[in-house]
Amino acid sequence: MQLYKYFSKDSLWYESIFNYFAKQKNLISTLTPFSVIAKDPDLFYLGEKVYNKDWKEFTGKTYNEFGRAYCNNLIFKNNIDISQNNFDNFAFPKKSHKALFADSQLASEMFNIKSPDKLTTEHLRLLIIYGFIKNNFEKGSSLLCIGKLPEPLSGKLKEEYSLFQSEMKNIPDLYPDYSKSIKSINPDENSDEDEAKNYNDYFDFIFSVHDDIQRNLQPEHQALKRHINNLLKPDGSSLISFKIIIHNNAVHFPPLLSYLLKSNIMRSGKHIKRVDILADEELSCVEVPVKNPDLSKSSLKETFYNLLFKKEQYLPAVSLTKHSNNLSRYPVYVFHHLMKCGGTSLFNALDLWFKTIDDNILDEDLNNYVLKKYNTEIFHSDVCLRAHFQKDGIHLHQRYPELLNDKEKYRIFTFIRDPLSVKISKYYFLKSFFGKNSRTSLKDSILKDRNFLAKLFPCNETNYKEVLDRYYFIGIVENFQGSFDMFADLIGKRRIKLPVLNISDKDFQTEEINDDFKKKFRELNEIDYLIYDYCVEKFKIF
Repeated sequence: MQLYKYFSKDSLWYESIFNYFAKQKNLISTLTPFSVIAKDPDLFYLGEKVYNKDWKEFTGKTYNEFGRAYCNNLIFKNNIDISQNNFDNFAFPKKSHKALFADSQLASEMFNIKSPDKLTTEHLRLLIIYGFIKNNFEKGSSLLCIGKLPEPLSGKLKEEYSLFQSEMKNIPDLYPDYSKSIKSINPDENSDEDEAKNYNDYFDFIFSVHDDIQRNLQPEHQALKRHINNLLKPDGSSLISFKIIIHNNAVHFPPLLSYLLKSNIMRSGKHIKRVDILADEELSCVEVPVKNPDLSKSSLKETFYNLLFKKEQYLPAVSLTKHSNNLSRYPVYVFHHLMKCGGTSLFNALDLWFKTIDDNILDEDLNNYVLKKYNTEIFHSDVCLRAHFQKDGIHLHQRYPELLNDKEKYRIFTFIRDPLSVKISKYYFLKSFFGKNSRTSLKDSILKDRNFLAKLFPCNETNYKEVLDRYYFIGIVENFQGSFDMFADLIGKRRIKLPVLNISDKDFQTEEINDDFKKKFRELNEIDYLIYDYCVEKFKIF
């Protein structure tokens, strides 16, 4: 960029915009003091003859009055731009990222590496986190790292930000006192004061780096979700980076990633599908030696995958209540989340309508779960209790029998799906996200566990209508948006466009589900189809 300066004798005048550009962070040229420029015998400036010919009629001043004009060049270098809007480009590392980070000097700044060829996939991982922070958060912003804090990242961030860490093993339980698990990384922070802080809505940014591909520790997963929901400031962001494995041309995600994808956290950007990752010729990954002799001919590679979350700032649902109906006792809403029936998509919408209360269970915590139930007497009409209720002993009629007495006081609603579609979706979900069904074909899996939907309510061929009639509303996933719009109109809420979330990738096996197989499946799952058909019939009544 060229900017003209004018000077005469001992004074200097220039356009005010020069100050603006001179303060930009990506300015890489040196600003030479005027005193040095004025004394430079080699300085080239506009001569009087050219000034009188081309400039004087516009300035209205003589050459001596106006002063000598010279050109000052400012050189800028584009920094890498990693923002909420373009983060999909950085969901996984690409070979082209190496040149971007090297040219932007972020690689030199963090690792003292100037050559793109020397940047590894792990370098790119940390540079994406660092680049996102540098581009989106001002100096002094509060950052929290959950779990491992890589040293190169720690060293750079604590120089310009208020950096904290919460080790995964010290994450507290359901109602945590975060001051016991969070420590300051900044050397000048007073640790005693930190212990007394209330960290709710405290952090501008939360990040976490995960390398364990196999562990499925749901308590840690839920704790991470609570940190994101409870500790981020409104409009804050969270970036979670996962290691992923590519084995024989198939991408394997860790359990934590699948858990967060289906959690009620507002994701910023789309989830890149496995097939798209594999198809990208720019994918940067690392070959991993195969130690198992039986797998010596296998191809094993590692790379990473990033998910970006944003804490949306919106008024709580209670503020939507009319003046004459503040904290009305009834109706209380209860969402019975049937597995693989669109619940993850519904969660995001329900969070905009209600104060949602999750009452789901961890498999390894059944005994404690049974003992801890919510007091429905303190619920009000802005509350929505939601859970699966899909195990014997904690079905809805067993855990909260009082909710089934009055359909107007306790509005229980659910969404249901064609039984065959449910079983197909369940098969691929367990296979993709939890590594199950790897040795079982789609057909064999579908034919097992007959009348799956009947076990979720639960009901049988003699009482299914009585059970379903307890529900205030039952939507049909095959008409998902239409059902949800009808439900919104029914309860007086604004319509919301449902996002499509938690979709599992499918393969060639779905092509083998022909009419004969569908007929056989329907015969083996007669109760499920009695339930589904009756729900469709009830749906048409509204």
